[in-house]
Amino acid sequence: MHAPLRQLPQPSLQPRSRDRRKRDNQRRPVTHIALPGYEIARAVPKLRETIAAFLRRQGWALKDAKHGWQFRNGLPTILEINGEPILRRDWRKTRIAANDNVRFISKPLGGRNGKQILGLVALVAVSAFAMWAGPAVAGLVGATGALGTVVGGVVTAGIAIGGSLLINSLTAPKLGATNAPTASQIYTAQAQGNTPRLGQPLPVGYGREKLFPDFAASPWSEFVGNDQYENVLLSIGMGKYSYEEMFVDDTPCWNPTDGVLPTFSSMQVAFYAPGEEVTLFPTNVAQAAEVTGQTLPNPNVTPWIGPFIANPAGTKAQALAIDFVFPAGCFTIDKDSGEFGAAFVGLVAEYRPVDDAGAPIGDFTTLFSTSRIYNSQSPIRDSVKIPVGDGRYEVRFRRTNAPLNSDVGNNEVVWAGLRAFLKGNNSYPDVSTIAIRIKATQATQGSFRFGVLRTRILPVWNVAAGQFVEQPTRSPLWAFYDMATNAQYGAGVTLPKVDFNTIVSIADQAEARGDHFDYTFTAGVAPADAFDKALTVARSKHCWLGDVVSVVRDEWRDVPSMLLTDREIVRGTTQISMTMLGEDDPDAVVLEYIDENTWRPAQVQYPPNSDTFVSANATPIQIDGIVNREHAFREAAFYYRSALYRRENVQIGTEYEGRALTFGSTVRLQSELPQDYGQAGAVLSRSGDELTLDPVPVWADTGQHYIRVRRANGKFIGPIKVAKGDDDSIAVVDVDDLANVESTQGVTLDQALGREDGGEYPSFELGIGEDQSRVSACWSPASQTGRIAR
Repeated sequence: MHAPLRQLPQPSLQPRSRDRRKRDNQRRPVTHIALPGYEIARAVPKLRETIAAFLRRQGWALKDAKHGWQFRNGLPTILEINGEPILRRDWRKTRIAANDNVRFISKPLGGRNGKQILGLVALVAVSAFAMWAGPAVAGLVGATGALGTVVGGVVTAGIAIGGSLLINSLTAPKLGATNAPTASQIYTAQAQGNTPRLGQPLPVGYGREKLFPDFAASPWSEFVGNDQYENVLLSIGMGKYSYEEMFVDDTPCWNPTDGVLPTFSSMQVAFYAPGEEVTLFPTNVAQAAEVTGQTLPNPNVTPWIGPFIANPAGTKAQALAIDFVFPAGCFTIDKDSGEFGAAFVGLVAEYRPVDDAGAPIGDFTTLFSTSRIYNSQSPIRDSVKIPVGDGRYEVRFRRTNAPLNSDVGNNEVVWAGLRAFLKGNNSYPDVSTIAIRIKATQATQGSFRFGVLRTRILPVWNVAAGQFVEQPTRSPLWAFYDMATNAQYGAGVTLPKVDFNTIVSIADQAEARGDHFDYTFTAGVAPADAFDKALTVARSKHCWLGDVVSVVRDEWRDVPSMLLTDREIVRGTTQISMTMLGEDDPDAVVLEYIDENTWRPAQVQYPPNSDTFVSANATPIQIDGIVNREHAFREAAFYYRSALYRRENVQIGTEYEGRALTFGSTVRLQSELPQDYGQAGAVLSRSGDELTLDPVPVWADTGQHYIRVRRANGKFIGPIKVAKGDDDSIAVVDVDDLANVESTQGVTLDQALGREDGGEYPSFELGIGEDQSRVSACWSPASQTGRIAR
């Protein structure tokens, strides 16, 4: 039965009003949807455009004489306009009106031997997974009420990474390549030079990095004799650092062994910890931007240049300095003999106080009056610095005699600079700084930037000494500890509220593996985000144990901390899903990082391309803080294998004991869904070696049965070998195996079965081989995330 033809709109004989013309121009976009609701494309049609013309213009589908319209996604597709299906034979004459709701709908009904179905179902599975994983990670401390939640899966941020590939790990890397939504180490490492960052957050660095620091104060130059010196103060970051090497651009200029290298022998370098006074040169110096090399004119024509304000509002100058230059030298020429002689120039500078608005509040006073006599055809540079009373000033400058005509000599003078030396401390209480004073020579002339290779100094726990020792470190765990406890730029958590033993343990393991965090924070970051950025390089994440901050690592744990059976699981809350991958999903992981050999962006791929494998659709990711290639390769392999092998995800609701689980803890889970998760019930009594079970379990015809009994604290004893007794409700315990289990686990079966009067019967879990409970990584209870490890 054919669908009715859509009636074409009849042209109106009445002229359209302005409002109607405006309404007609506001056309609805045409959408292409893949069921159950994934939007493939969206585009706005032209006014009165036919369906066929729209498809050709957008390229969504192609038409040939043999097969008709074929959509690029290969899926069967229908057209609906205002909810009414339109046959393909009518697409050529059906026009799109202004307010029409036009949708192309693709259905997963085949194509390419069924592989398209697999890819689409994988997408649907990820979408359904996202709906419960999102709310599950809303809080990191815990849920309220008596009903806890243990969920299986990953954080919502991980779902969007690489389609359905990288969703099965505790830590979620960022998108790589040009898709990265936020700034990262990859894109900030190649800074264009040292720059001031007035009003911006002070950087905080961790680990070992080569970087081009910001200016702690505006650079300023001065003339000593005829030599020009540049004074630069670099802000390395908050906290203390050790220094391995310094660079002028990419050329080494200093190291701790040799000091300043011969190429830059005119350079002086001094390092200052937070709070130390900078002694190499004054740092509170303001330069007047208005003084840009004005030539001092004939005083008979223009008496003065200026006045220009020397120091900013709200500051007080203690001294003023004027730079002046004879750009063509200073000399006279004897017309008869052609010999060169000396030339004279008189110079006068005056200053007067001004208020913060720049209005004069006093009269001009002579700053200095001097004369210069030179016989030189080369440029001459000089400076005059004069102490003044504390205040804000403006300065004017002039020469006292007229300039020479070019045929008798040259004594042209240029006002090159005006500086104010400000009142204030010459130290930076929060920041490590490097002071550089460099003379302009043939090797140092021109524009350049200063770089430094430095390592952060942090308090590190010394087990042998039993105390903290300040030392250079690249540890992500001690970086996390500093972020958590530092009251100046960190979270300010007090020491009793930090899980210190866990940090020490994981820090030792990370150091043994070579997991390092080398990164500089240059913008404000929420504490939780900063914690996890540092910990991600060690496959770890921060968590809260009540009001104590701790760390959990994504790793296998052999000993579960709790047994949960169908008796502890809230009925109807068990959800199990499988992550499916199609042929359009990524087949490799490319991790982008900064390489410590070149300090430039690099990348590694897992699996690497070879004679037998070449990636056609790799997913790029970034992990800030990794600079070692072996480390990067190891993490790329981890994320790839997580997606490949962690395919089964479980979510359950528990009673109050779920609140006793901690983020990242391991549980043993029994559930009737699926059927191979073992059987459970209550142990009604023990008589000798016999346990009475309820409900009656189903005994397999073959295989060794094992039982686990839940203790009052949620832990368990077992597995213990058992056999069916005279009745199906009776489990006969293997005496020898029970003795071995009790000795190994340090608890007796009677202790496990013990309950207070009126207490619930202890739970049991029974199964053989694969037909038994599973070990689950709990990521995590009370509104967090978790996963069955298969």
